[in-house]
Amino acid sequence: RMSTLELKELSHPSGEVIKIAAGKTLDLHAQGTTKMPAGSVIQVITKTHSQNAAVSTTASTYQAMGSAFELAITPKYANSIIVVEVDSGMAYATSNSGLLMNITKAGSVMYSDTYPFYHRDTSGNLYSPVHLTAQGVAGGTSAITFGVSFYCDGSGTVYAYHGTSSYNIKLTEIAQ
Repeated sequence: RMSTLELKELSHPSGEVIKIAAGKTLDLHAQGTTKMPAGSVIQVITKTHSQNAAVSTTASTYQAMGSAFELAITPKYANSIIVVEVDSGMAYATSNSGLLMNITKAGSVMYSDTYPFYHRDTSGNLYSPVHLTAQGVAGGTSAITFGVSFYCDGSGTVYAYHGTSSYNIKLTEIAQ
């Protein structure tokens, strides 16, 4: 038999804690919304991708890695912080070229720095994992797509993704 208890505030005596009985569940979302304290993780979305084809360019302007390397999140709160983490398991640049990478939000690069994420090779093909991270305010509660763009600094070819390596992207919404 279920009962409904309506309260304005739930409190406990100093030095005590509010406990849920063993084997019982406190469901904070079944009937409405819950306001989490600042710093609480609201949601985490992840994607792992692998493909046979490498993703490369000789262009000197940003090129998107493509939709297979993107991930969308629908923020629960407009003022949340979205933390973006990307791991490209094996990136490389041909001799005397630099690989510049940048996280994108809705197709636009998030950092305007000259070298947001940079990998240079001066001797031959140098393979390396690349870890990128960025964060910013969601700015709304509509879906936002994050991904990676990259370009070549030099006269060679750069590879943001080596075929058959792993690519991981993680989006974390944090309450403010």
